[in-house]
Amino acid sequence: MNKKIVYVNTCVFGTKKMNLLPDYIEKYKGQIGFEVLSMFDLPDFEQKLEKYLPVLQACPISFHGPVFCVEHSAPKGTKEYDESMFHIRKTLKYAKALKSTHLTMHLNNCVVDPEAKERMLSNALDNHRELQALFGDFGCQIFVENTGINYKKNVLLNQDEFTELCIKKHFDVLVDVGHASANQWDIPKLITNLKDQIKAYHLHNEVTIYDIWGVGDTHIESVNTIKLAVAKDEAFCFYYRENLSLLERLGVNLEFFSPIHDERLPKKISGILLGGGYPENHLATLSANEKMKNEIKKAFDSGIPILAECGGFMYLLDEIESFDKKTYSMVSAIKGKATFTGHLVRFGYAIIEDRERRIKGHEFHYYDTDNNGSDFVASKPTGNRSWECIHSTNGGAMGFPHLYYPSAPEFIIKYVEAMKNY
Repeated sequence: MNKKIVYVNTCVFGTKKMNLLPDYIEKYKGQIGFEVLSMFDLPDFEQKLEKYLPVLQACPISFHGPVFCVEHSAPKGTKEYDESMFHIRKTLKYAKALKSTHLTMHLNNCVVDPEAKERMLSNALDNHRELQALFGDFGCQIFVENTGINYKKNVLLNQDEFTELCIKKHFDVLVDVGHASANQWDIPKLITNLKDQIKAYHLHNEVTIYDIWGVGDTHIESVNTIKLAVAKDEAFCFYYRENLSLLERLGVNLEFFSPIHDERLPKKISGILLGGGYPENHLATLSANEKMKNEIKKAFDSGIPILAECGGFMYLLDEIESFDKKTYSMVSAIKGKATFTGHLVRFGYAIIEDRERRIKGHEFHYYDTDNNGSDFVASKPTGNRSWECIHSTNGGAMGFPHLYYPSAPEFIIKYVEAMKNY
């Protein structure tokens, strides 16, 4: 029987923890290889990859094709196609240098318009042939992965369609067990039907339909225990239970603290969560706790990612004005002042999105500010009303909307990655 190689995807290291690669290669020499996830959209990825090329050359290597900024179903002549091929050529350079055995390819990454499905598939197959020519030149095979998650509406092919296509085109296949499980595919049937065409598997401890990568006892990320400081007291008390549960399932340790009663943040934290509540009822006490305000401001200035919603966002501003028009100084991490309007502002459910992410949430507040942020746009589920919101400094999200993480797990996954890279 041929010895099987376990490839550890480099995404678990991010870019700031790639210094761990030599230790793992030495410790598990001859037992593991690495699947390099192409992340040339990150400004420091190529520099780090260059630095660790000699180390990576000592073990088996495969590449996972770029995901962000890449769309293989885009037609030639479009900016999406050109950007995709820019990232592919970058990947090609290093795949050659590291003698990659194979490249894993997604036929698509974007949301699928049912009316454009056939055209998208045709474009993806054209791009697959291009990749075969480019990478086949040095013996690197192209593995086609089953991709997309139903709730994200980016599944191009269902199980029967994917199976039929792979058999018809004689594709080498990588079965992503997480995607298949999330989409409730019949995995034993998939394996039986594709038989020897399956060359590899992606294995991760996904969470039900969301395909979220948790942290198990034997997961490589166990070396990266991350701690989130969560404000919880009389002033900050509104949290969706599901949000906190999802963070824990992603391997985040929650440590509660009080901006009212404590003078110090918890030690060795990688992020801060300031929930909603009633800071307007505790302005004098919050303002008087200079040590805590300075701790949070110092952490913010050091680059720590912060999630702050509604009252938590107001606390990060320069000032909050009380009901009787008295002004109290706050953290001053974000320039601005919060004032009482006397009526509900932008009340109700909303869809909050930027160029990459879309998440559900709601707003419920009588205060407003002169600097609500502009990194996201919120819109009502019905009607045409929309408004700018949220500051996304340091990979965080600070603004009035209360976000519901399970509606877009990729949002909180990206935040957890920012915590890991802090």
